[in-house]
Amino acid sequence: MTLGPGETKELHYINVVDGDRQTAATNYDTLQANFSQVAVEHERTFNGLLKSAFTPGNSDFSGHLPQLETDDESLWQLYHAGFKNLLFARRASPDSAYGTTYLTLGGKVFTHVKFSVGHLDDLACLALLDPDALRRLVESWFVQDMHQHLATDYLTGQAVVPGMP
Repeated sequence: MTLGPGETKELHYINVVDGDRQTAATNYDTLQANFSQVAVEHERTFNGLLKSAFTPGNSDFSGHLPQLETDDESLWQLYHAGFKNLLFARRASPDSAYGTTYLTLGGKVFTHVKFSVGHLDDLACLALLDPDALRRLVESWFVQDMHQHLATDYLTGQAVVPGMP
């Protein structure tokens, strides 16, 4: 694609995965045709998660975070940036072996594993936000014997051993 001076182009990237090629193609076409509506719905869902994270008794997390009250904009941004990193690591997939979990982002090779040391700095936040998910995660590490693996695959629940992507 080549753009001239002052020219703009909007691209909609959609990645559809399905075991059936025709179903995937149909879903792709539907999402492309309704891209603006889908984008608005995803934004609404994400904003709902943000609100839930700071709401006691919410339906998205097993806990909640304290709301920071400050007039210091940089402190507010720091607090919420840390939380957003944790939220982006959240996986609430029906395909997960142990329910909603929080992944360490592992680049191109480890796209769906949770490293046992990956969120040490986020553990206090995770313990407040979603203690049930944290408990399942830690229990899975104990069952897998942390001395024998470096991560767990959240889809299969199996240990990922050193040298095995």
